Amino acid sequence: MKLTACFVCGVLGWAGGSEAAEPIRMERPADARAALSRGRVIGWETGFRTNALRLVQPRKNVHASSLCPLRVDNEFKPRKITTPEAWEEVRPQIRKAVLGYFGEMPSRETPLDARVEKETSHKEYDEQTVSLAFDKSRRGQVRILIPRGTPRPAPAVLVIDAYGRGIERICGDLYCRAYAVHLAREGFVVVALPHWYETFGKSRELGTVGAAAHFTRRTVDYLLTRKDLVDPEKIGIWGHVYGAEVAQFAAGVEERIAAVVASCSSFGPTKHYGAAFWSPPFWAAGSSGFACISRSSPEMYFSRRRVNYRPLPFLTQEMVALIAPRPLLQINPGMGPGVGARASTALAECIRPVWALYDRGWALEVIDHRWKTNEPVNARDYTVDFYLRAMCGVAPGKCPEETTKRLLADLRGDSPARQLRACRLASWWRCRAAGPPAAGLIDVKDAALRRAAAKVLQRIGDMETLWQHAAHRDPIVRMIAFEAVQLYGTREMFLTMARNETDPNTWAAEAKWQTLQINPWEGQ
Repeated sequence: MKLTACFVCGVLGWAGGSEAAEPIRMERPADARAALSRGRVIGWETGFRTNALRLVQPRKNVHASSLCPLRVDNEFKPRKITTPEAWEEVRPQIRKAVLGYFGEMPSRETPLDARVEKETSHKEYDEQTVSLAFDKSRRGQVRILIPRGTPRPAPAVLVIDAYGRGIERICGDLYCRAYAVHLAREGFVVVALPHWYETFGKSRELGTVGAAAHFTRRTVDYLLTRKDLVDPEKIGIWGHVYGAEVAQFAAGVEERIAAVVASCSSFGPTKHYGAAFWSPPFWAAGSSGFACISRSSPEMYFSRRRVNYRPLPFLTQEMVALIAPRPLLQINPGMGPGVGARASTALAECIRPVWALYDRGWALEVIDHRWKTNEPVNARDYTVDFYLRAMCGVAPGKCPEETTKRLLADLRGDSPARQLRACRLASWWRCRAAGPPAAGLIDVKDAALRRAAAKVLQRIGDMETLWQHAAHRDPIVRMIAFEAVQLYGTREMFLTMARNETDPNTWAAEAKWQTLQINPWEGQ
């Protein structure tokens, strides 16, 4: 079967923010495995037919889209913004329109009254359930995963899952586990937020997305009080499907969020006045007469609050552009390649000129793939690198010499605490020199340390060593090995997994299945 590759197209934004994207017909490259190890390839898709994935390359000397917020306002009247200063004058007006669209926002002055309701210890991280005052009469909860060994204050990522069902499912739901626990295992403090339609319900005073954005801001307020735990300059946000749309709204009005990842949002540039052409985010306004009411859980999309939509209070591209110039990674935006305003790169290329005003066109990145709402390990791994580059100043794969020396000294020492910390940092930097001493820690008694050591081998691509532990007694070490096959595995490793897809641990078996779905040697 002819196979195709999916590339990170955002890294090509270096050529300039005002350049449009051009779809290129893709073939599986002859050096596919080497390209994967260099981080250019995100994954292959196989199946009954070959689905064309796209490498998006910027083209030079292409004018900005006519729907770019630098060129048109929410009434589609011409704008002419050519400097960051001019955009900064417009930005408060757009933010005000977004907040007005949300509805009657609760006061930010209400005391947080934070309470730790529950504490649980896991093998790799500690978990806290914290309740916060939403307003004067209502409270909400967040769940915080605190990894052991991460230097503090640590970077934090707010996580908003696809469809809710309660933050208590953070360790059991596929979408949440795949990112929340994955990020915690990589050393990030993870803060899982609820979906406010579950507890806030429908209201005439405040839309569901407004409630979610408000509680996100309250959560950031709280994290800033945890100076012993969280670095206030390194708070990111990640959202998936519905959560991706909420995350972009929240980041647009909350400037203390340092980096944004939106996975599988269905946003596209607004092209017309009517809500029927908008789809999300108009779902939160209570307009149930349009096609988007067909979504499976309308309670999450519609409030009882009505807003005027002729003209719309703001355009989708205006709202997302409020994030600029902070780094933004869109994964599978528009839910896969399409046409017109629903194409995966349509929104990104419409708003990239706003980042270019700040000479940061590179800070808007896109991963385009055809796994719909599922995220392959490759995309998750790239997300980790994105946050490290965007918030922490870490360039994975380029560990400074002095840092390498300190890591090796700690890894070879006799302090488990220092070894765990060194594993976290070696994983962040993808420090290849740390491979041999990390390999010697995979069989230690401490679960957090052996799993962090396995992560080091996964991140540096040392499959020769890691594959020796594919039958490890620890199911998480096995899972890390199986996921690493998706990133760096050989044909023989895929064949071995194909001969036995079972595993006594559910998540390890899931990792095997996910890996085999993107086998680059299928049919050979």
